[in-house]
Amino acid sequence: MIQHGPAICLSAVEGGALPSEFRIFAAGLNRSTKGEHVLDAEALAACLRAFAEGGVDLPIDLEHDSLSHEARAARSDAGDARGWFRLAARDGELWAVDVTWTSDGIRRLADRTQRYISPAFRTDESGRVVEIVNVALCAQPATLGAQPLVLSRGGEDRILNLLTKALTAKVKPRPRPKPRPKIPVSHSRPKGK
Repeated sequence: MIQHGPAICLSAVEGGALPSEFRIFAAGLNRSTKGEHVLDAEALAACLRAFAEGGVDLPIDLEHDSLSHEARAARSDAGDARGWFRLAARDGELWAVDVTWTSDGIRRLADRTQRYISPAFRTDESGRVVEIVNVALCAQPATLGAQPLVLSRGGEDRILNLLTKALTAKVKPRPRPKPRPKIPVSHSRPKGK
């Protein structure tokens, strides 16, 4: 059974750049509105093994729509990725690394229509996380105490401005340099030397 939730303590965007990595699960007990899930050494090894066996980057979708038959039937873009990532272990935690964003993912983060992430995952009978299916951009995470992937607008509009410029910028051809004026060169020596 695929479960959704929790993604905890994500790094907020600093300096106007989208995150290239974020934490999916903290070590130990992870609480959400859908229950408690454990990430211990055994769970971490199982997640990394499943990822390696899959052999492909994992998708970041929108509100887990790629996993919903109803959403896929209703919208042609429901299965589209908003980003891609790989899994890595860091200090007993599970991280999304080498994250790349699609233009729609960038737009949604810049507009702050979705500021959080939510992992879809499989657990064993004891609640231990054993596989990450994907991560979704979402507006209302099940994770208790989730931190936003992008900061709120309270003085943090720098990322929005940078992303808006990047998305709306038109590539302009570089102007040709103006030819330098020709300066006559004299090969004669000044008198008296």
